[in-house]
Amino acid sequence: MTRIGLLVPHFGEFASKETILDLSVEAEQLGYQSFWVRDHLVWEPHGMEGSNNTFLDPFITLASLAAVLTDSVLGTGVIIPTRWPLKLAQNFSSLSFLNNGNIVAGIGLGANPLEFAAAGFAADDREQIFIETVEILHKAWNDEVVEYSGEIFNISDVTIRPKPVEDIPIIYGGSSPAAVRRAVRHTVGWYPGRLPIDTLKARLEYLEVQTEKLERRRDTMNIIIQPLVVIGDTTMEAVERVPIEEVAHSSEGAKFWKTPASGGFETINDLRGLVVAGTSDEVLEQLEEIISLGIDEIIVDLRLQFDRYPEAMRKFGHEVLPRLK
Repeated sequence: MTRIGLLVPHFGEFASKETILDLSVEAEQLGYQSFWVRDHLVWEPHGMEGSNNTFLDPFITLASLAAVLTDSVLGTGVIIPTRWPLKLAQNFSSLSFLNNGNIVAGIGLGANPLEFAAAGFAADDREQIFIETVEILHKAWNDEVVEYSGEIFNISDVTIRPKPVEDIPIIYGGSSPAAVRRAVRHTVGWYPGRLPIDTLKARLEYLEVQTEKLERRRDTMNIIIQPLVVIGDTTMEAVERVPIEEVAHSSEGAKFWKTPASGGFETINDLRGLVVAGTSDEVLEQLEEIISLGIDEIIVDLRLQFDRYPEAMRKFGHEVLPRLK
């Protein structure tokens, strides 16, 4: 059964204690099963996200959620490798301890060189940092004593406690063909965020090829999709909230998307799958199409409605979520 999660509004103009904590408790009661955060150190909002660059730390946000939620999964979508791996291992282990397990570690490469410079890393090293970070996380979580020698990180005679309550799955975040290869090679899941439906289908076919190439079973890869969801009382009300031009250029991976037959991403239909917009019935229909592709989890991303987040979260929770389950 596909799990339905929610992106937590911990960034931008409308981030508040109420939207992050109080409304997450309500969302869990409505049936949302997982709660996800983003990661930035130096954040410049996309045009569709306004201009307020407030951004709450992902681990502090998740720790706060662990204190108020009961049995939900908490995930990072995704951590950028700008932290020292042992510290990252400790952060995830601590979350596992506080949340009785139920943690998913989404990790990506990031794209902003300023973030790597601010953290003391070189952006050119980001792929090697990611690879070594994943290897060190596994050692820190499973070995009594961590010993590691890499191109960037060297660790000797270190023990991290507490160990995770249960295995923490690591998934890779990125939407390009190279991201699919990294996901299959280094992790147990692929998390491309938002993708047009035709691009998603092409990537899933490519993932099949890569799992066969590395002699892995496709069903060992957890596939998580995070479409922009806009729900309204009428189709027009929802569609009018989608800044098509801004959304079409809001992802670093857009240059790898399959171009629609029209020649560009100019209409709401061109963005189908990436954007799920309409009435409750229409949103349900569009999500069922995505789920039918073999998707393990849908993260509902309401950022285009953060100015009316409580209403949108509740409307989806009451009118769509029960029918999806």
